Amino acid sequence: MTVAAFPRQPTNNLATESNLTTAQHLLWLGQKLAPDSPLYNMAFLFTLSGKIQSDHFQSAFQALVERSDTLRMVIQDVNGEPQRQVLPQLDYKVPILDFSDRENPPAEVRNWAANRSQILFDLSEKLFDTALIRLGADRYAWYLNQHHLITDIQSVKLIYQTVGDFYQRSVAGSLSEAPMLPAYGDISLPSPSARTVDYWQQQQANSVELYHRSAHQISSRTRRVSCELGPDKTAALKQLAMNSEAQALTPQLSLFNLVSGILLAYLYRISGSEQVAFATPAHGRPTALLKETIGVFIELFPLQADIEPGETFASLLRKVSHASGGMLRYAQPGASQFAPSRDANVVLNFIHAKLPDFAGFPVRSDWIHPGAGDPQHHLRLQVHDFDNRGSLQLHFDVNCDLFEPKLQERATEHFLALVDAVLADLNQPIADVEIVNGSEQSHLMELAKCESIGINKTVVQQFEEQVKRTPAAIAITCENETLTYERLNARANRLAHYLRAQGVTTEIPVGICLRRSIDMLVAIWGILKAGGAYVPIDPSHPHERIGHILEDTQVGWVVTHSGLTPHLNAQVINIQLDSLDLTPQPTNNLNHPSATNHLAYLLYTSGSTGKPKGVEIEHRGLANYVNWAIQQYVRGRTLSFPLFSPFTFDLTVTSIYVP
Repeated sequence: MTVAAFPRQPTNNLATESNLTTAQHLLWLGQKLAPDSPLYNMAFLFTLSGKIQSDHFQSAFQALVERSDTLRMVIQDVNGEPQRQVLPQLDYKVPILDFSDRENPPAEVRNWAANRSQILFDLSEKLFDTALIRLGADRYAWYLNQHHLITDIQSVKLIYQTVGDFYQRSVAGSLSEAPMLPAYGDISLPSPSARTVDYWQQQQANSVELYHRSAHQISSRTRRVSCELGPDKTAALKQLAMNSEAQALTPQLSLFNLVSGILLAYLYRISGSEQVAFATPAHGRPTALLKETIGVFIELFPLQADIEPGETFASLLRKVSHASGGMLRYAQPGASQFAPSRDANVVLNFIHAKLPDFAGFPVRSDWIHPGAGDPQHHLRLQVHDFDNRGSLQLHFDVNCDLFEPKLQERATEHFLALVDAVLADLNQPIADVEIVNGSEQSHLMELAKCESIGINKTVVQQFEEQVKRTPAAIAITCENETLTYERLNARANRLAHYLRAQGVTTEIPVGICLRRSIDMLVAIWGILKAGGAYVPIDPSHPHERIGHILEDTQVGWVVTHSGLTPHLNAQVINIQLDSLDLTPQPTNNLNHPSATNHLAYLLYTSGSTGKPKGVEIEHRGLANYVNWAIQQYVRGRTLSFPLFSPFTFDLTVTSIYVP
């Protein structure tokens, strides 16, 4: 094969070898690790409402190939090292297909494009694929697929616009006068500054366990789940972005900040992690010339936030605005090699590119997913409005090894619940938002009440049996403190004997107003062992909400700490674990006054649609949920486990209620 080195004009000269850019090298390496996967195929289907003259379309596309060194680029493997080279000439005849006689041409062309997009590119032969498909007398579809090694979204836009311009010139007979295009091979990018390198080496990008899922071997198989926000909700988000803590220099950056904040809140809610992060691409085109050059320039950079107790959307957006400002300032070409982007397993691809009409014909753009993605990226959220319809489209590209089919659908609903919450009240705590609703909530409630799995023991009995089996095993780790099952059981028994002496017995409600701590779990087991039903009370909640819960449940006691008593009213007895001496109390197990159908705890809703309402869960329901959750997650690892309360603890699942 005769090749040339990025010429402006096609020549017959032999190629000179050129190293890949940072962006290209990372993409080449990813493809090398998954040689049989179309994970970097970028395919689009443009549906054109108008009569396209196929001969002029062919001429326009061939003119693009002749004038763009990027379209003639190939990647050769030279002694195990990739070298980018350019074919001096590439005669490409665009396939012209006819689906107009099919029963449903639009549906069939989408299926055809989905299948076609999965064909692997031979990197040494050609890195694009295109076709023109007739759907009717005045309706065509243009299929364009490129390997990511030569393209990004801006490049797709440039190709789309250039072919449209060249098509009009061909029809007018002036195609030969079309200008040359900026050459990718002529681009010389400066090295990142020392300050930039230092900035990225100080950043973090923790991987997030999505829905507490992990897998030892993850393939590139992914599925795209798409939804559209609609004009009204999109307009509301844009307005909020410009009138909130997300506001930045431009409307696009403001909306990016807002969507980023929602994504970080989502990752926090589905992982329980207080450090959440994602990677996001920077366009890498800081000059006017680069903005007009076809090729790949994007590089991934991380954005991370620490979620604090009581964090609101407003306070999180302030962190996001600060972080995104730093990211954009230091997202210089070539700097991604120093950034911890590969440590992030979530990607946000926020695209504000708009595609105009094609040669005067209205167009609908569809981004075709090839069914594969980088195995490192367990979730990719693509956000765009290519056709400028005023309605954001959301594509959730989820890894099929971590998201089973039902979860793939539910994940989008959880994210959309947070979108609604942001629009409703920026100042509400993120942890209070109900992301489980509708049919999923009904399913979980039915699961909690289900009697069919044969649970005939209370959670207290199951816990005490576990203590006997593994007394020295670690039961809970929180910050720097660890308790074995034996020690946790002894502390809970002391509290239970004390509560029993105070009058707590079967189904008597007892409040728990504690921050995340081991004392929180001691309080839960102590109340359950005494026979009572615990009522979680988050000390970060407004006084009105806490007062309503206390009044509604008529609790007589609240297990708390001395520093939290100002949050509670004087009508309840405050049992302050940090000052109460329980050492005189026995450590033996109490007799079991509760049965499986007795009340275990009361959990109050967020109250977003009115006053908070208490949801009653029996011992059977709690035990059922615990067992069900363990079946869903991987045994033998530490995960975040909610226990149907607003508080989260790290529990070792191998020794919690596992028969």
